[in-house]
Amino acid sequence: MKNIRFLGLSLVSLLMVVSPVVHAAGPTDPDSQGKKVRIDSSLIISKFEDGRVAPVQNADKLTGDQVDNILLQMNVTEDEIKTYSKDFKKKLVSRGGIKVDVEIDLREYYNSLSGESYLVTEENKDSIDLIKQKDMNTINNMTPKSKSSKGEVQTLAMGSYTSPGGKFIGGAAVFFLGKTSNNTEYKYDYYTTYDWYPFANNGNGLNFYFHDTVAHAWQSHTTSVLRNGANNLQIYSTNPSVTQTPFTVTPSISGSSARFDIYGNGYHEWGALHDEVRIPVSNKGTTGSFVSSYAHPWSTGVIGVNIKVLFIDWNSFTGDKYDWASTFTISNT
Repeated sequence: MKNIRFLGLSLVSLLMVVSPVVHAAGPTDPDSQGKKVRIDSSLIISKFEDGRVAPVQNADKLTGDQVDNILLQMNVTEDEIKTYSKDFKKKLVSRGGIKVDVEIDLREYYNSLSGESYLVTEENKDSIDLIKQKDMNTINNMTPKSKSSKGEVQTLAMGSYTSPGGKFIGGAAVFFLGKTSNNTEYKYDYYTTYDWYPFANNGNGLNFYFHDTVAHAWQSHTTSVLRNGANNLQIYSTNPSVTQTPFTVTPSISGSSARFDIYGNGYHEWGALHDEVRIPVSNKGTTGSFVSSYAHPWSTGVIGVNIKVLFIDWNSFTGDKYDWASTFTISNT
């Protein structure tokens, strides 16, 4: 899978907005909790014995170096910090906590026009590309041109076929936020992240761009108390501005999903789905897990999704699908 990678939230220029801050550890006065950690001559933060950093107020007023140094205290690596956007780094600092080590296993699938689902590997990638080319030719011969929501005339699949039409990166990150006030549950932030890199194949970006959906699902003992996320769009031209659209998140008992408009050639698109969750402390030392899935259909229409405990199932569609599982150790450290 040459064009697929995964990483723990190391998305280039991630600007995902986390909605109003939910304080994870009470007041942020260094004298009232934890130990004092001096970031520089003008900034002192609080850090708990378990490694968590207390939420930092007025993060928007911090300098870039101050924010980066706080993230280092939160167990974010220097390499990861380099890939975070300024806005996202400040959001993480405002929420506090400590980044948890996560193992991620990602797989790519192609759902063909004939209804077959193929697991894409390095060994069979070329043969699946031929199936994709055949399906695209069939679809374009069948489908009349129509006006898209982006105001452009297009057939079902825009442009010539270049597999896979951009490089997809799926990832995840987990931040431990502390315990609830009654000490019965752990608090975590779950992030499912994605990034489409255009121009990955001989100057071509995404060939298929209608509406994509991202989803994640967790264990039976896990519950969500806050859901949000956003998709980000940047034109690859002389204009470096970014358009950010908050998600309308569809909740379920065992997970969340969000459907959003995706663009194509000449655009860089990325974002994240976020849930703040609770896990009973009785699960300390066991494996925490959540699964993520991303549906990239080659046509218009709503792709239904069924979310259950650690399970995400999509209604039948032709296009690309990416699944990944994220695991970590549940603990208060």
